[in-house]
Amino acid sequence: GDDGTEKSVIRPAFGVFAVIPLTSRLAILPEVGYLSTGESWADPTEVVQSFGYIHIPVLLRFRLLDKGRIVPGVFAGPALGILVKATSSGEDVKEFFRSVDFGADLGAGAEIAVSRFKLVIDVRFYLGLSNAYAGPEASMKNRALTVTAGGLF
Repeated sequence: GDDGTEKSVIRPAFGVFAVIPLTSRLAILPEVGYLSTGESWADPTEVVQSFGYIHIPVLLRFRLLDKGRIVPGVFAGPALGILVKATSSGEDVKEFFRSVDFGADLGAGAEIAVSRFKLVIDVRFYLGLSNAYAGPEASMKNRALTVTAGGLF
């Protein structure tokens, strides 16, 4: 029922990942993290819906360069979300939403060498492909834009 007055909410995301190299440029990145999605709107007072998911993407990453101090890359892959919390203006509404969400992560980033450590920065878009709402009369698909930073040892 989007009427154009909705605004995205900004929430933290965090997690861990591994890099499984297939070649010098191609790798699989399994991840486990916590992803928050949500929106706010006035109805006539402000309503804030917030959803928390254990987010499990398995990404295929392609590095655009073999080596260098800054190595850019692109990645994409399927993602599974397990709903752990759903609130609407502070009230628990988890029973109205499906416990599992399926979608895809797409993005780009870079590894920046800092001595023996690598700083990893990426921007990604999560595109929900399944209906997150459990009711028969409505459809809601999650979307999230995230900017992440982390370390690679």
